Amino acid sequence: MKAYKFRTAFAVILALVFAIPFSCAEEWQCSVCGNSASGNYCSNCGTQYNSDSSDGETHISFLLTEAKNHSFVSVDPSPDKYTWYIQDYVGRSLSSVGYTSIGGDRLERYGSGVLEFILVNADGTYIDIMNEEDLANYIVIGQNIEPNTEMNFIFRKDSSGEEYSNLVDNQSFDQIDLYVVRYDGVLSGDPVDYTPTALSPSPDKYTQYVRNYVGKNLLSFGYTSMGGNRMDEYGDARVKFVLVTDDGSTVDVSDDAQLASYVVIQQDVAPNSQMVLTYKKDSKGEEYSNLVDTQSFETITLKLMHVELPEGFGSNVGTEEDSETETDSEEEEIEAVGYEAMTLEELYSARSEIDAEIQKRLMNEDTIIYEGTYRIGSDIEPGAYILSGKDDTIIAHVYNTESDFKNYDTAINDFIPESGYFLGLREGMVLEVLIGNGYLTPAPTDYDGTTIYEGTYHVGVDIAPGKYVLSGIDDTIITHVYNTEQDFEEYNTAINDFVSTSGYALTLEEGMVFEVVTGNGFIIKQ
Repeated sequence: MKAYKFRTAFAVILALVFAIPFSCAEEWQCSVCGNSASGNYCSNCGTQYNSDSSDGETHISFLLTEAKNHSFVSVDPSPDKYTWYIQDYVGRSLSSVGYTSIGGDRLERYGSGVLEFILVNADGTYIDIMNEEDLANYIVIGQNIEPNTEMNFIFRKDSSGEEYSNLVDNQSFDQIDLYVVRYDGVLSGDPVDYTPTALSPSPDKYTQYVRNYVGKNLLSFGYTSMGGNRMDEYGDARVKFVLVTDDGSTVDVSDDAQLASYVVIQQDVAPNSQMVLTYKKDSKGEEYSNLVDTQSFETITLKLMHVELPEGFGSNVGTEEDSETETDSEEEEIEAVGYEAMTLEELYSARSEIDAEIQKRLMNEDTIIYEGTYRIGSDIEPGAYILSGKDDTIIAHVYNTESDFKNYDTAINDFIPESGYFLGLREGMVLEVLIGNGYLTPAPTDYDGTTIYEGTYHVGVDIAPGKYVLSGIDDTIITHVYNTEQDFEEYNTAINDFVSTSGYALTLEEGMVFEVVTGNGFIIKQ
């Protein structure tokens, strides 16, 4: 990487004294936006030509001023669920862009799809997206996909060829780079060499394009696998990074502080290189929807340069003392309200909120479940669990026996949402997490005034027999009731109903199977 540097004081004095206009007749490439330009200024972003490579701080100062005075591009409306248009993020505070998922990614919803933000700091240092207060200090000065760029969705289909209403199989773009700098323009070090590179849109799940990593902090993209490798996702494929540091040291990819100490200065596979995927087929010659057989690139080598850790790195993580103080204040607040002053509906609502908060706090590093195969009884204790996507919907299979697992005879073949899915895991079952990491946390033990998640419940085992009132939490949910296990296996429903938020009376008897098909509900035992 060629480092940015200041013009010498002598050159500045000459320019001020003689005020000689300089004109560049030949074509040059703007180091800020990558546009081919001629003359004194880049016609795309306005950056001034500098024959002495580039004056990084001048460029960034110019982009900062432009961003603060930016007139937002009017974005076209989405005509249907298949077509969306990229928003204009330049000039916006980073805290106002998207949301931070439980898994620690900055995301934006586009219909049924999710676009991930990769934050590129002008000085190469890591930006902690879990720290909302710090995000408010940054402004977006560039993005690698132009506003109003069309983004197309392809939706998954079930075994009968019917399209799922909201499960995206492929989208043209799944990431967007946001080039950012502090509002005050202060940098922690020299500016890094970064060029916003627009990627070719992915036309389908078989074709992906290699991303630009140069200029990005190593912790700001990809993930560390259970096997101890730094990886990135390309649709259904996974690419391993080979990390080469400028000082010859080894990077411990399990240590976030080490990852945050490096910025990428070179990659051995050029951005926009086409990556072709092929998929495995079953014994009938049918293609699996998500099991990749071959891919054009399996590794990408990244050359790294050391950068300073941002001030207070990791300080947003609360201490045990802070947690105790917060808990005490919450208890005092509850006592101040007084349960006796609350209506029954308010009490149930409060209990539901408390359940959600408990579930959220259970989602930590100790409860992460990674892609892989797990035997119930040896790898995981038998019991009732809630499986939820860590960052987004994940795909998991459950097999009733080892033999079913070997024959690909799934008992549950499902897309697991971030909101959670109930799993009753018995001795001898096999759980396979195919795509994505998730959280596996204990399920509620008493279904009375609590959340009931999507999933299958065997009455007398997973939920007690009795009379209940079930209601959708945010919207109408779909439930099935089967009189026997055999009816469940044959899809012979006794009750097939839509349950609204206003409530539905339900009697569950020993041996029945109760299935929450779509949406989480709130259940009260009468």
